[in-house]
Amino acid sequence: MEIRIGWNDVGDPTKAGDYKFRDGTVTLTDEQIDLWIAAPAGYFVATQSSASKPDHVRYFVGEFYAPTA
Repeated sequence: MEIRIGWNDVGDPTKAGDYKFRDGTVTLTDEQIDLWIAAPAGYFVATQSSASKPDHVRYFVGEFYAPTA
């Protein structure tokens, strides 16, 4: 299942790290955050990790989509 993650969904991060998202966490890189800073209305498509546990889900971000004017 694919899920959209917006910058505000993870608390407007400014540096790489693990961030709370829904029922788990998502790990973000500096490069991914730079994309959001350049296009804050954009979003990443994320998928749930197969290694997730019932009490903690890990999400991985994929492609970034920025709105067009």
